[in-house]
Amino acid sequence: MKKSLILAGAFFPEIDIAAKMNGRPLPEFPDITLETLELGIGGSSAILCLQERLLKIDRPVQEIVYIGSAGLYSGKNGVPDPIGLFSWSRSFFNQEISVIEGRGRIPDQMRSAVESRPGRIAQLIRDRLNCPEALTNSADSITLSRVIWPPAGLLPGLENMEAFGCALTTEKYGADFAAFYAVTNMVGPDGSDEWRKNYLSLSQKLQIAVMEALGFKPDS
Repeated sequence: MKKSLILAGAFFPEIDIAAKMNGRPLPEFPDITLETLELGIGGSSAILCLQERLLKIDRPVQEIVYIGSAGLYSGKNGVPDPIGLFSWSRSFFNQEISVIEGRGRIPDQMRSAVESRPGRIAQLIRDRLNCPEALTNSADSITLSRVIWPPAGLLPGLENMEAFGCALTTEKYGADFAAFYAVTNMVGPDGSDEWRKNYLSLSQKLQIAVMEALGFKPDS
């Protein structure tokens, strides 16, 4: 039985180009079939949708790759002009801004970090896109203030609402997972406006790059 590469995105405009290849075998991995999955917006929706799919044991999964948009947090991490850049992540956090700013705390019993295991297909995409690694934070709302995260000296920090939920779910089911983003905005007061301006064109650019990395011709 063939296995699936699940290419997941928050909503259809972030996976619409990839969806045209739905059901096709990967050119370099003919035993693996591409399957796109629309998760919905936010971490809870991502968890429920991905869990429902992973419970379908008659359709085994090779690995899961998330593609979408992300905002870059402020910080001293050496990213002078980030808009339009691609990045990838295997380290995921769930920290509200009140926690980051020291105005709140996460109970010790709660999971607030997941380190995922990128599969061989995600590693292939990473190498062919030659994109830098970042840390991902998934808050339950869009941050409209300038926030410095993570501390200086670490990888750049990105904000994406679905990625932590995906990472937590794939860890539970023992599946390989990584996320790839187009950076659409800086996190802050103008972030939502920047996202609206950039997300569609950059999503298309990211999808085409990922499809080409997988050996597909996106126009076919």
